[in-house]
Amino acid sequence: MRRVEAAFLLFAAMEFGTWVAVLLYAYEATGAASVGIVALVQLLPAGLFAPVAASFGDRFSREGVLRAAYLLQAVTLAATAIGMLSHANPILVYVFAAGAA
Repeated sequence: MRRVEAAFLLFAAMEFGTWVAVLLYAYEATGAASVGIVALVQLLPAGLFAPVAASFGDRFSREGVLRAAYLLQAVTLAATAIGMLSHANPILVYVFAAGAA
C-alpha cells in the first residue's frame, strides 16, 4: 500500500507540475489572456473523452488500458516538453499538452 500511495503522490506532483509549466509557458509565449484559453483547451478534451475512456476498462483488460493510457500520456508529455524547449509554435505545444491531459 505504501508503494501505491508513493506512486500516486509522485504522479500527482508530476501532473500539477506539468499544469504549472504549461500555463507559465502560455503566459510567456502568448500573453496573459491566453492562459485561461490554454487551461480550457487542456480540460475540454479530457472532459469529453473521459466517459468513452471509462468504458475501455470494461471492454478490455484494465491493466492494459492503464498501461496504454500512461504510455500515451508519457509520449504527449515528452512532446510537450520538447516543443517548449525547442521554441516550437505555441499552438503545437498546446495541442500536445491537451493530449497529455
